Amino acid sequence: MLVTYELYDKEGEPLMDLEGKEYIAPIGSNVIFSDDAQEGKEFVAVEFVGKVLSHLYNVTSDTLYIDCEINQDLTEHDDLRFVKYHELKFKQSC
Repeated sequence: MLVTYELYDKEGEPLMDLEGKEYIAPIGSNVIFSDDAQEGKEFVAVEFVGKVLSHLYNVTSDTLYIDCEINQDLTEHDDLRFVKYHELKFKQSC
């Protein structure tokens, strides 16, 4: 079974997702979302804590989705880091 942790902001907008291994964080617990992206000299790292809100299991794909909401309010600097993070991640996947 695949475990996918999804982080949302306080308005419900998706920020990032990461694949877990076998641990299933209980509802109400905190999860650290930490990742980085790099292309050439461009580098960005993000690390935020989210609280587990719900679990959703998809039988067809054998995937457990764990929805989390970020604990803190995002600053303008945080928003810019997420934009750069997603740009670099997209370039890596192409």
